[in-house]
Amino acid sequence: MGRRCWEAALDHAVGQWIRAFGDRGRVSVPLVVLVVIGVTSGGLRRAPTMWKDLRRPVAVWRMPFTNGIAISLNRLERERRIGALLPGLQVRGVLLDRARRDWVLFGERDDDRRPLPVDAITVALRALRLEIELPGIDIRPAAAAEGDQVVTYFGGAAQSIVGAWFFRFDYWMKLASLGREEVPISDFPVYIRRAREALDRDVASCTATGPFEQRRRNRYWLCGGGLSGIDDDDTFTFEGTTLRVLAESGPDRTSDVGRPASPCISRGANDPFAQEFADALTRHLWELSSTLPIHEIETFTRVLAGLRWLLEHDPYRDLRPWLSATIEPFETPLSARGLSESETRAHMVGHVRHVHSLRLSGGVAIDPDVEPARSGDRTLRRLRQTILAMRPPGMPTTWSFTFDPNRT
Repeated sequence: MGRRCWEAALDHAVGQWIRAFGDRGRVSVPLVVLVVIGVTSGGLRRAPTMWKDLRRPVAVWRMPFTNGIAISLNRLERERRIGALLPGLQVRGVLLDRARRDWVLFGERDDDRRPLPVDAITVALRALRLEIELPGIDIRPAAAAEGDQVVTYFGGAAQSIVGAWFFRFDYWMKLASLGREEVPISDFPVYIRRAREALDRDVASCTATGPFEQRRRNRYWLCGGGLSGIDDDDTFTFEGTTLRVLAESGPDRTSDVGRPASPCISRGANDPFAQEFADALTRHLWELSSTLPIHEIETFTRVLAGLRWLLEHDPYRDLRPWLSATIEPFETPLSARGLSESETRAHMVGHVRHVHSLRLSGGVAIDPDVEPARSGDRTLRRLRQTILAMRPPGMPTTWSFTFDPNRT
């Protein structure tokens, strides 16, 4: 462990040297890479990463913090208890406090948001370190519309507050698409009503002379992603719209309860009514946050993105207290009923039978893959210094700060 820490520290120092001199043009990038290879035992492994780092686009952070809040993960780790909550906040970044070997989560305090359970951080860290998949949920259709559907959780979301959030939203989303849940938005395009009308039109206009079968198989996914970010060696800030609903058309897989390829890299829907429903729901998501866990899932997505960055930049941190912690259990159902709709219209053209049908399913998948731009000035360094300088004596778990990026 000591040797690994020494290597990480040396690689970090050399990385800073590369950026400083490479950006200023005082030394050629190939020469810098050769120096890294020569002076660090892990240089050969790190050289491609550093080369890629220098080729990233450059951006500047300009978002102020008027009511900033910072959270120490060291203190959370020592003081955590079952059911503990953090204040409501809009998460905007993370930083490394290398002097104290601490991870710090920071953002803008938002009292309109429900408090963040500390267990959500535990679930995120376990997903990144112990699981082979990121957190999510998948509800697959049964063989018959009236049958039970299998609910599959992945990334350690089962029996956790995070899994409960996912199930609650996914259950509502399917009912809304089927017209069985009221959507408090005027003129909202309910999928099943439009799809049935289209199905009847397809049957009325069908003149195929040979055997014919038309199937619509659509899945709706709430996806966590869409973040953009800026970072330097010790600070990672991000912004952007984190949640969106995607529609995906594909084959009928009623017997397959495993997770498909990530729906957040969806091929899209060839059913215009499915796409219309997904786009409308994405536009109006935040209007539903008073009754659905929209803010909670969005905050979790940002926390997951920040923790992933921290693990990449501080890979030798001892996370055993988090990975072995007891979390508050939540009911996460393993089956659901009445969430799939199958519509079939069969008719004869001469002696040939034609079949037109549709089916719905879907889930929630969190995959906040952020490729941040490099910081183009010293703003992030000033932000980090401000947050750490305003940390009160006694090292509390949370503290307040303000920051104006336009002040020098």
